[in-house]
Amino acid sequence: MTTKHKVNDSERWQKLVSEGKNAGRARDVHGSASKFQDAYNVSRSFERNDPRRGESAYYLAYARYVEQKPEVATGLFEEALEYMLPDKSQAQRCGQIHSILSAIYFGLSELDDAEKHIRASMKIGDELSQESWENVQMLASIMMIKKNYKEAVPLLEKLVLIYRDKAPTELPKTIQILAYAQRELGNADEETRWQKEILRVRESQSAGQITKIELPEEMPEGWGLDRITHFIEAARQNEIASFHNQKEQFEKLLQLNERFWTTRRNLTLHIVDVINKKHSNKSFDQLKLDPEDWLELYFFMRAHSSFLGAVRLALSAQCPEAYTLLRGVIENAQYAFYVSTDESLKRTWLDRHKDDDARKEVRKKFGPSKIGEALETRDAALATQVSDLYDETIDLGAHPNVKAFLANAVQTNTKGEIILSLAYLNPGEMEELLKRTLEVGNVTLDLFRATFPKLVD
Repeated sequence: MTTKHKVNDSERWQKLVSEGKNAGRARDVHGSASKFQDAYNVSRSFERNDPRRGESAYYLAYARYVEQKPEVATGLFEEALEYMLPDKSQAQRCGQIHSILSAIYFGLSELDDAEKHIRASMKIGDELSQESWENVQMLASIMMIKKNYKEAVPLLEKLVLIYRDKAPTELPKTIQILAYAQRELGNADEETRWQKEILRVRESQSAGQITKIELPEEMPEGWGLDRITHFIEAARQNEIASFHNQKEQFEKLLQLNERFWTTRRNLTLHIVDVINKKHSNKSFDQLKLDPEDWLELYFFMRAHSSFLGAVRLALSAQCPEAYTLLRGVIENAQYAFYVSTDESLKRTWLDRHKDDDARKEVRKKFGPSKIGEALETRDAALATQVSDLYDETIDLGAHPNVKAFLANAVQTNTKGEIILSLAYLNPGEMEELLKRTLEVGNVTLDLFRATFPKLVD
């Protein structure tokens, strides 16, 4: 070929490439592909090692890919790689081509070829210090389909870290896949850990978890002028003062309450397990849980509600009454543990109002000694701790008792006048009460850990 022809071919090639790019920008897919096809044909006249041959193959491959002609595109992309790989300056484009080829082969269900190209793209990315989360995602998907769960797990864990900032909407699905991979590997504890994380993420992403309460600038007319609202207002002011003055204790209460909420969320997995075991033959719209199915959860929520009530009374300094609720916290946790040890106990408890015989049966089977013996069999140290703390709540106010009486009753005899008084609100006992509240909350969660060993952190 003469020099003149070479010049003309070069100019023609450059013109066709430019026209192909312009057509692509104008979203003329087929026009762009036609121009790149002509440019590709012209490039065949160039020297075998001319980089424009590889560039032409790349442009045409991309155009055919956009035209949704994957089988044609793969051959052209492979050809482009042959020209570009030796050229280190083309490394980034080669990585992109490998990624595209992986996606094409993945769509064609040719997983071995998809894996080969995505690994090649990731290797180039490592060399250029340009890791692509899309590549990690593709390789993880390939490993999951090929049931190579062992290799999929670290890839999915990496994606979880990436998605927390870059794609939070992808996070629940990815964690779900990760939990499934751990189950397939037989890692029950890891599966449970990631299932808990799914629940935590979904809760954090749902709107309106904490609602801001707008207080009126002024209280309603007449508030505080009668004996009831006067008492309530005094208690409320104590709560605010405690929030301000008992910062260390209040922070501990917040942390403890977060553990209750985490447990509440995780116990969803118990219901899922019950449904899978007892109701798997029912469609979701037909599903109705039996009381036995979620009785332990009822006791948990009752314990948590009582705990929050006790916290409120403790912060207001209504001390003996707070111990009444703290006793209820422990009792609900004890009942949850106890019925979990024997399924028949649930029906016994649920039938307690059926008749006189049923009431007698409940008193017989649910006596404190029976519950204590069951817990001691499981965890003697915890049984002792629960028993001691339960007795303390009784001594300090849960029952009419001498310690509560002496701590809150005052007798004065001055100027010939005897005054007998009882402190309804007793800030002097509040610090000790807050400590007991934390102890009760912690031992309650220990009881629920004995009930649900894998679900209570």
